[in-house]
Amino acid sequence: NTGVFSAGDSFWILHYGSGYAIQVIQGSGMSILLGGNGGAAGTRNLASNCLAFVHFKSSTECVITGVGVS
Repeated sequence: NTGVFSAGDSFWILHYGSGYAIQVIQGSGMSILLGGNGGAAGTRNLASNCLAFVHFKSSTECVITGVGVS
């Protein structure tokens, strides 16, 4: 949700799931960009045994990157 994180905030997601993916869902007013590809904002999938890093450019836009993030 917007207003929870501020510009410069960041965190890691470690997904130990065995054989299943999880989603980081883009909520209303938030843009989730995939780091390194410049593609459109949207909900992201994290593969099983994924380590992802999320960095907030602002309170309404973040970048997620990592092995197994799509």
